[in-house]
Amino acid sequence: MGVTQQSYQAINSDSSRRAILISHSEESRNVIRVARAPKKRMVPITPITS
Repeated sequence: MGVTQQSYQAINSDSSRRAILISHSEESRNVIRVARAPKKRMVPITPITS
C-alpha cells in the first residue's frame, strides 16, 4: 500500500481530530494497518466498510 495523503493525515492525527476509514473488502488489511497509528494516539476512529 502506498501512503496517500489521507493515510498520512490519519497516521499523524492527534486526539483533537477524528479518523474516518473507508474500506472495501479487499482493502481491509491496509485499513487495519493505517488504523493502528491513530488508535495509539487516542484518535477517535469511525470505520466504514462494505
